[in-house]
Amino acid sequence: MLAASPLSGAYAQQASTATAQISFNIPAQSLGSALTAFADRAGWKLLVPSSLVSGKSSAGVSGALTREQALNRLLAGTGLAYTFNGSDAVTITDPNAGGGQAGASVDGAIALVTIDVERRWRRVRRLYGG
Repeated sequence: MLAASPLSGAYAQQASTATAQISFNIPAQSLGSALTAFADRAGWKLLVPSSLVSGKSSAGVSGALTREQALNRLLAGTGLAYTFNGSDAVTITDPNAGGGQAGASVDGAIALVTIDVERRWRRVRRLYGG
């Protein structure tokens, strides 16, 4: 007999979130705007050096897809890639850039952040008894 531990339950929840499909409807537009719309819809925080998206466009994405599938489609043909910095934080990089991207995550970067106002408001009310 196997017993489920809280850790295995948390892992299962993360796995189901990673494979959950979301309905995306992001039209063709500048890559920066497309990534902003993606971050809003996907609930991910994106760290994007502005020099990487300047002058680039995205064909957009439409349909029910996982977050990773949608991001792959948005970045298709741009030469850019992404890496995870946590469960909901992603850095967009240029794998062909010489010298790596370590400095690009600070200088010239734009943080595209999704803020869940309702969740934060509930947390504030709990903390201060509101």
